[in-house]
Amino acid sequence: MIVAFDNTFLTLLLNPKAKPRPNPSTGVPVTHCRMRVEALVDRLSEKGAQLIVPTPALGEALEATDRPDLYTQKLQSYACIETSSFDERAMVELSIMNRSARQSGDKKSGVDAEMAGLKVVHTWELDLPAKYAQMDMLEPKEGKNG
Repeated sequence: MIVAFDNTFLTLLLNPKAKPRPNPSTGVPVTHCRMRVEALVDRLSEKGAQLIVPTPALGEALEATDRPDLYTQKLQSYACIETSSFDERAMVELSIMNRSARQSGDKKSGVDAEMAGLKVVHTWELDLPAKYAQMDMLEPKEGKNG
């Protein structure tokens, strides 16, 4: 299985202060997002998945920091994740999709990721590993005594 990470996922993985967008259907912010993201990387790595970061996504993530060197070092610390170049074939496919979108007057040409052969998983859909969920129950809540 090949899994590609986008800019949002990378930012949540690399930036401890990053805030995920809330679930649009509930408006509820995702709790323990970083733990969910790291757990996904662990699960996929254990399954032997090929985890890739397309260079355009990495470039977008690096724009959000004053220290891109730290982000790239952190990314390199994950032995299971590799950077993948945006090659000529990808460039041609993207240009065809973009041209079609412009011609239809719709930025995305009515195409969602699944129609393009990708399965998107949002942060609010990621499981919270049981060990973290149990730890949360034991931690005192902010603003409460005891």
